[in-house]
Amino acid sequence: MTAAPAPRPGGGPRIADVVEVVPVDTVVRLDGRGGRLTELVLTGDVAASLSAVLDAAATGGAFFLVGHFGSGKSHLLAALAELIGQGTPDRAIPGGWGPDIARAARGLPPGLAVAVPLVEYRSGAVLEDVVVGRIRTALGPLGIPAT
Repeated sequence: MTAAPAPRPGGGPRIADVVEVVPVDTVVRLDGRGGRLTELVLTGDVAASLSAVLDAAATGGAFFLVGHFGSGKSHLLAALAELIGQGTPDRAIPGGWGPDIARAARGLPPGLAVAVPLVEYRSGAVLEDVVVGRIRTALGPLGIPAT
């Protein structure tokens, strides 16, 4: 049995009596969790960035993503990792994606997305060594020699 809360001087309800605070993860982490594709909201900028990345990925190109804090970089990367990691021509493309973006996504060759969260490394780490190490770690369980 719990004690009733002490009455407030004004007699009105407390905030806790009328509002429920639910824990929400407001930061998207590159943790391999699925469902990022359906969470991605395609604004004009996101659609343009997504198209550019899909074009680069289709030809084996690379990209470097730059944006302000909170602009959605990690969310875009998590969605792309999920999309690329599906590795089949029948990739599940969310509704609402334009036909050009959907076509580009379905045209991607099979791939392996490797997350490289730089916050886990010291500032003096050599980027090439970090990336190669993460790739080797990702290829090992697949039985692919990382030479």
